[in-house]
Amino acid sequence: KTKPNQSDATIFSFPISEDSFKKNCNLALAELAKDLPERRCFVLDSASGNTARTLGRAVDEVLSPNLDAKAMEALKSCSLSVYASSSRALEEASAQGVRFGVVYLDYMWPLDYFKSLQAKLDKMDGQQGLQAERAAALLEVGEARLPELDGLRDLERLFGVSGGAPCGQSVLSPEGAVLAITILPPSQELQLSSAEEVLVRECR
Repeated sequence: KTKPNQSDATIFSFPISEDSFKKNCNLALAELAKDLPERRCFVLDSASGNTARTLGRAVDEVLSPNLDAKAMEALKSCSLSVYASSSRALEEASAQGVRFGVVYLDYMWPLDYFKSLQAKLDKMDGQQGLQAERAAALLEVGEARLPELDGLRDLERLFGVSGGAPCGQSVLSPEGAVLAITILPPSQELQLSSAEEVLVRECR
């Protein structure tokens, strides 16, 4: 899904639990997934757990990674909530041979956020006269390989691929799966095009 345009100031403070667009997406997802043989779900949810509750699955049928400790604790009432990034959770699911019938990548930032940020930092790194402390900080961020955490990389991981190279097994059920992705501004058209490219390539 593509989220209606918002100002940059509100991208990271989007009120998920009260948004009618999000509620409609949850209902549509539940309807599409209700007859799928594989009941396990991978959901990026808010602390309210509205997506998990709408899906109507048992707690142990919904894996919901979160790096917000408070949100993780709150989600335990409706899902198998773990303190982990979506990227790490998908990698572990692949390693364990887990398959999902529903995947909802409901990000709160653009799919290429870290890649775009890295590009800006690379430009700064090339500037002359940077203070040693600032240059060291830029080097540290670069070595963290943050673009590996981008949503587009997670989309690849669903198919057992990362950066175009095999990295494990697909986590999508061979009996059928529903995939939903949130795309936020800016550059929604570019993100959508990049996501479609991954899906076309991996679904051949």
